[in-house]
Amino acid sequence: MQPNAPELENAGETVYDEIDESLLAPGYENWTDLNRFMQTVLENPELSVEQRVQYIQQAYERTKDKTDILVPRSAADIKEILENGKIEFDWPDELGFNPGYTAIGEGTALPAQMDRYGHAGGNNFCSIPEAGAYTFLQRALPYLENSAAYHAWSFNGDTYLAKIEAVRQQDWNGLNGLVPFPVSWTVKMKKKQKETQDILSYHSQAAGCSDKARAKASGGRQPIEECGRTGL
Repeated sequence: MQPNAPELENAGETVYDEIDESLLAPGYENWTDLNRFMQTVLENPELSVEQRVQYIQQAYERTKDKTDILVPRSAADIKEILENGKIEFDWPDELGFNPGYTAIGEGTALPAQMDRYGHAGGNNFCSIPEAGAYTFLQRALPYLENSAAYHAWSFNGDTYLAKIEAVRQQDWNGLNGLVPFPVSWTVKMKKKQKETQDILSYHSQAAGCSDKARAKASGGRQPIEECGRTGL
């Protein structure tokens, strides 16, 4: 039985969907091993959403290396599970952010430090306050807490805008003087102007959460103003 699982009423008695724990392996090595089991569970239409979440949580607890693994906290946070096993979470509108993007440029206030939970290549991040990193609850994350999925970075604002301007001007010699490796991929960038423009833009969604998102948030999924998301 999971602490956040939705309750079902049966003859006036609170019960939970049962799962067959014999289907679980004694242990799972890492994400690859766990994900293989998760897919078989998520793609099984005979299981309820609650059962699938319980199987995943049980398998997660038996996983040795939990690096970058995030699994659902509760079936109540899930909008639906697609036929291919993809989980659609019940996120607020615009993922809790104000609509629109603001291009980074001169005068843009960027955090000196930022962090996120999940793999390091994601788009969502938070600034790190002096009191320490925000909790899963403060970030409105619908996952079980996992410290092994935490990443933090320091932002080098001294040369960042200069690098963006060098790419904008296609000043590859100037860019090579700002980065610790030669920009050997510039020919490919020139051929793919759209991808280049994506790099030039490097948008960051303005921090802040809409009133609509606050009103819709529930069960501790309250967005916070300090969160943002990058476009690169």
